[in-house]
Amino acid sequence: SDAALHGPFVDNYYQDNCEDLGSDAYAISRSGNGICMHAHACQYEFCSDAYAQDLPAYTVEVKTPSDIQQALEFGRTHNIPVTVKATGHSYHGASTARNSLLIWMQKYPKDDTITENYESCNGETTYHAIISINGGETWDDVIEAVGDKYHVVTGGGRTVGAAGGWLMGSGLSFSSRKYGLGVDNVLEFQVVMADGSLVTANACENIDLFWALRGGGGGTWGVVTNVKYKLYPVTPITSTYWMIEGWENAPGKSAYTVLSIWLEFLIELSKDLDPRFGGFWRGNGIYLVFAGTREEADEAFLTRFEAWYNIK
Repeated sequence: SDAALHGPFVDNYYQDNCEDLGSDAYAISRSGNGICMHAHACQYEFCSDAYAQDLPAYTVEVKTPSDIQQALEFGRTHNIPVTVKATGHSYHGASTARNSLLIWMQKYPKDDTITENYESCNGETTYHAIISINGGETWDDVIEAVGDKYHVVTGGGRTVGAAGGWLMGSGLSFSSRKYGLGVDNVLEFQVVMADGSLVTANACENIDLFWALRGGGGGTWGVVTNVKYKLYPVTPITSTYWMIEGWENAPGKSAYTVLSIWLEFLIELSKDLDPRFGGFWRGNGIYLVFAGTREEADEAFLTRFEAWYNIK
């Protein structure tokens, strides 16, 4: 293998190699020999510069399951804590720890093999298609592989890891209300366990582990090296963004009144909102994504929403 060991990292290494990258997500994921975090504050414990730095002593740039097994064995033998990182999008610092040996998955080889008419392990279900995603891949990699041939339940950003913390932390997506969370779309994991064993977990084999990996948090149970993930037929997507402008400049209690009416409407609509709608909201606006055509979106909700919006 052409795995590489990086470190030890001298004082100011993070500042010199990571902080100047600002918010460039692509550069942060690939730089600093694996120690850069997307939230730079997470170089410190509790993601606060009031505390000491929380960075690994060494990073291992792994390329094979054997590399991971050897890193885990070394940590176990020498009583060194081991952390796992794909891209560094953890905004509470879960993928780093002080004086740890960090397994860096960013440059692990990609797979992206697509199999159509994929049969479940028990042969009872045939899925439209699946994609095989290796550990360390990002949604950017997967989206490029899928192209315009399928619909895939992705993370909120293309630089987010597709088989790491996002997925094992549940995997919330714009299309989750229709297609489920990320963990609902996994059919199989390949994972290197803490004892170094390489196992497969699905609905037929290592069933308890398969359940635990789908929501237990990235790195809790082992290092995921591959995921078999559902793909769906191409779906038209309609997006819309609505804003209430100028509310922050309204006099007296007017802004509070406007926002109260707005939030009451959002709460009311959520009770029967078509599951093909997803998105996010903030105090003065809502961004909606609909898995269907504009005409279907209008019929399902947008016409009613526009009428309410114009009245208010």
